Amino acid sequence: MKSKILIFSFLFLLLVPQVAGAITALDVMEKMSKEERFNYITGMFDMMSYQYILSGDEKRGKCIIAKGYRDKSMFVRIYATFLRYPDKPAAGLVILLMNKACPK
Repeated sequence: MKSKILIFSFLFLLLVPQVAGAITALDVMEKMSKEERFNYITGMFDMMSYQYILSGDEKRGKCIIAKGYRDKSMFVRIYATFLRYPDKPAAGLVILLMNKACPK
């Protein structure tokens, strides 16, 4: 149930106008150094994995780590998505991509 609420929340963020202070994909790509971008994105991998494991979905939590850290093409896809949707919240885009890579 918690993961459904989380997914709905981020879908909502993607569909409604930006809230002041949200970190957009453009912010990540233009205002962060390469190291900061890496840390920001991998931090989201860690948080997603932790959330899934806490909610009892260990398989999905491990998938997030495997896809995020071991699949080098995941960063290429994330960066391409950031460039395609620069005005959208960066966290929401990463969550959507990772949930697509690691479905239920």
